[in-house]
Amino acid sequence: MKKSIRRSKDSGIVLFYLAGTLFVLLAFAGLAVDLGRAYVVKAHLSKAVDGAALAAARVIGNGQSAAQTEANKIFSTNFPNGFLGVNSVQNPPNLVFQIAADGSNQITVSSTAVMPTTFMKVIGQPQVNVFSAGQATRRLVDISFVIDKSGS
Repeated sequence: MKKSIRRSKDSGIVLFYLAGTLFVLLAFAGLAVDLGRAYVVKAHLSKAVDGAALAAARVIGNGQSAAQTEANKIFSTNFPNGFLGVNSVQNPPNLVFQIAADGSNQITVSSTAVMPTTFMKVIGQPQVNVFSAGQATRRLVDISFVIDKSGS
């Protein structure tokens, strides 16, 4: 007696379920890896623009061109070209010099980095744009030197 194996009409459906599940898992892995890298890029970009703003505020007394040169130097040191695969960064960063109502100098530094993705290309996201801005204020300081010759 021969036993016949009955084939179901649903044979092969597991492959479709497996393919769909793999696609979803790859998308979530892409979110975890690529957004984790984007978070690290954002942290370093924030550090670079904050350092550039503080450096520009420190030397603003020497003029805006000196402050801009110092800010560009500090930004380039803190965010080197190609950091974590970033292929495009706004370097030198955008600097805006303003005088506040109280007469203090305000320096705003901003920059944008474009980070290509690794896994998120599968879901149609080829890159992540990261933006950061920082501001520093240099307050006016009045110094008085008084010599008392009264003898009291």
